[in-house]
Order: sequence, then C-alpha cells, then structure tokens
Amino acid sequence: MNTSPPTPPLPPEMEDETPAVDGAPSPATNAPSAGDAAPPAAAETTPAPPAAAETTPSRRERVRAFLRKSFSWLLGLFLVFAAGYLVAFFSLYQPLKEQNRTLEAQIGSLQAKNDALDARVADLQSSLETLSAERDTLQAQADGAALRLYTLRALADVQGARLALASGDAETAQVYLAKVPAYLEAMQPLAAAQDTLTGMQKRLSLAQEELAGDPETAVTDLAILADWLRQFGTTLR
Repeated sequence: MNTSPPTPPLPPEMEDETPAVDGAPSPATNAPSAGDAAPPAAAETTPAPPAAAETTPSRRERVRAFLRKSFSWLLGLFLVFAAGYLVAFFSLYQPLKEQNRTLEAQIGSLQAKNDALDARVADLQSSLETLSAERDTLQAQADGAALRLYTLRALADVQGARLALASGDAETAQVYLAKVPAYLEAMQPLAAAQDTLTGMQKRLSLAQEELAGDPETAVTDLAILADWLRQFGTTLR
C-alpha cells in the first residue's frame, strides 16, 4: 500500500485564492463575510407610504390660503382706493372748497353792495317822488298864474273896447277885441271850466259882429263878457 505524506494546510490568506474544484462550491464565495450583515426584512427596510392627509393639503388649508390671498387683494385694492381718494381730496376737493369759500365771500360782498345800492335807489326814488310832487305843484301854480294872466289881459282888452265904443270909436274897439280870441284859446288847456270859456268865445264873436251894425248891442254883450271874465278871475285866486 502506497502511502503519501499528508498535505500541509494553507495559510488563511490564501484560502480564498484556492481554485474551486469542479462541482464543489467555493467556501470563499458561498460563505458570507464576517463584516456583511444579513439583509433586513422587507417590513423593516421599506417605509410605508405617507397617508393622503400628510401628502395632500387639507381642504381647510386650501380655504385658509385662498382667504389669505383674497385678504391681500382686498387690502391692496383698499389701499389703492384710499390713495386715490386722498389724491382726489387734496388735488380736487380741497382747491374747489377754497374756491367756493372765495366765491361765497365775493357773493357776500356783492350782496352787501347790492343792498347799499338798493337803499340808495330807494332814497333817490323817494327824492324823485318828492321832486315830482314839487314839480306838479309848481306846474299847477304856473298854470294858475298863466290862466290869471290871460284872464286879466282878456278883461283889460274887453274893457278897452267898451271905453272905445262909449266914445264912438268902433275901429279902436275892434283893435282891442282882435287880441281877445287868442287869450281865450290859450286859457282852454289851463282851465277846468270849459263850458264857461266856450260861452265867452260865443259872446265875443257876437260882439265883434255887432260893432259895425249895432254898437249898442255890442256894448251890452261886451259888458256881459267882462262880467264873466271878472267872475272867472275871482275863482282863480
């Protein structure tokens, strides 16, 4: 029996390099290393997916976010409108207010002047009425004086004609009577007794017609005319 000496064992560092025999697994490849740990179980290594409440924002949070945005927009719009109001107030309303105060002051001043002018006009109107009354009074006095003057002139000419007829001078009497119709006509717009003046004019016409043919009747008519003129002048005093 042929015996061979036993093969000495290999050092530990060379055991991994020893080629594996066909059909036998290598201890280096099959045996796990001391540093490698066994893989953890699936339940321990794979984390469970987060719940829907953790990954998706809740409805309340969305409403809060919307309200915050809406409040921000509303606040911005309020600030814009407030700024616009302040700009309009200081650039438009305030100058218009000052202008309105100035216009009111001017209106008050003009109203005071207007009242003063109205008072002045009232005083002038009163003075005018007084002057008008005085003018009417003076005009009436002037008319009365003119009426008395025409009456006296007519009476003087009638008396002169009577004296001429008394001395038989019919021509001189005719000269005196020629001016009497003008006096009687001037007395008509001044006198109120128009019937009396009409009667005087008729009596004068009769006397003028009677001078040539009937001087005595003319003297009678002239005496009647002189008496009317004398009575008329008495009413004017």
